[in-house]
Amino acid sequence: MRKRLVPVAMIMSGLVLPMVSGAQPDPAWQEVFEERREIESISHRERIRILQEAEDCIREAGDFRAYRACERQEKQAREALRERLRPRLQALRAEVRELRRRRSFKADDRPSP
Repeated sequence: MRKRLVPVAMIMSGLVLPMVSGAQPDPAWQEVFEERREIESISHRERIRILQEAEDCIREAGDFRAYRACERQEKQAREALRERLRPRLQALRAEVRELRRRRSFKADDRPSP
């Protein structure tokens, strides 16, 4: 859980900090936020579906072997979901790094007081 909060917090800081300072948020940060929100929405819907399917399978299991097969199926579905979303998350993280890099360069260009 903690791993997920950090990237969301980082993304939100890119949106909120400019607003607090009175500046307009960078549209690129808004796009990053919207992509992250979309990924999370997909993840939530898919995990709910996986859990519902696992519940149905477990209810129908007649013995321990069938139950274990349900558990394996659920695990494989979770891993497949993670693998399917991984490229989008990696691209998003790369975009956040690039936006931060650009922001730090802009900060370096400011004259010192």
